[in-house]
Amino acid sequence: MKFNPIFAILGFIFGVMGGFIAYFLSGFASELMTNSSIALISGILGLIGIWLFNKDYRVAIAQYIIAGIGVLIGVSLYGVVGCIFYVLAAVVALMEKDKIKPTISQTNNIHYFGNKDNIPQVPVIKSDSRLWIIPLVSFIVILLVGVGGNISHDMEISQKASSLEVSNVAIESEGYSMYKVSCDLKSSMNYKYLQMEVIFYDSNNAIIGKSPLVWNMNNPQKDQIIKVSGTAMTSNSKNVPVRAELYFYDDALNSNPNDAIYVHNVTIN
Repeated sequence: MKFNPIFAILGFIFGVMGGFIAYFLSGFASELMTNSSIALISGILGLIGIWLFNKDYRVAIAQYIIAGIGVLIGVSLYGVVGCIFYVLAAVVALMEKDKIKPTISQTNNIHYFGNKDNIPQVPVIKSDSRLWIIPLVSFIVILLVGVGGNISHDMEISQKASSLEVSNVAIESEGYSMYKVSCDLKSSMNYKYLQMEVIFYDSNNAIIGKSPLVWNMNNPQKDQIIKVSGTAMTSNSKNVPVRAELYFYDDALNSNPNDAIYVHNVTIN
C-alpha cells in the first residue's frame, strides 16, 4: 500500500477548504479572490502528483512541493495544513520510491541459444524527462494566476479611486476630543457599500486618533450626491489635530489603509 497518495488527497482537501474560506472572506476584502484562486488551483494540481508517482517519483515530489507552496502562498494561515500534507506526501513519496511498479523488459546484449522465450526478463523503471514539463507548467500557471490577479486588483482599485469625488470637507471640534467630520461625496459608479475612516495627526505628524467607522452607507448609487457626516475622536482632549486623512473603503469593517479605494487629506485650521 502506498501512503503518499493519501497525504496528497488530504493536502488537496485542506488546500481547497482554505481556498473556499478565502473566497468567503473575499466578500469583505476583494484582493483575497486572487489568493483563494491560487490555493484552489494549487490544490488541484497537486493531485497530478499521484499519477506522476508511478511514472517518476522525483517528478511527483516536485509536483507535491509546488502544490504545497502554492497553497501556503495563496491563503497563508488557512493553507498551512494543506501545505504540510503536501510536504508529507513528498517525503513519503521519496521513502516509497521502491514501491513503483517496474516495467518488465528483455535483457539487452545477451547471447542465447535455442528458444528466445528463455531470454531473462528484467524489471526496469523507465524515466521520461518530458514528465518534468508538468511541474514546470504547474508553476507557471500558479505564477500567472497570481500576477494576473494582482494586476486586475490594482486596476480595479485605480478605477474605483477615480470614481469618487470628495468636496466641501469640514472638521469641527465638538469638545471632549470629539470632532464632527462632514463632506459631500459623489461617485460615478454604483457601490454595494461604502465607509469612511478618519485618522488625526498632530504637528509632529504623529497619529493622535483613529476612528475606523465614522460613516457608512449601503448601496450608494451612481451620480448621487451624499452628505457624509460622522464623529471622529482623538486619543485625549489634550491632543490637538492639525491634519486629518479621510479613507474610504468598499469592504465592510475594513480599516487597512492599503486597501482604501480613496484617500483625502485635510488641513485643520
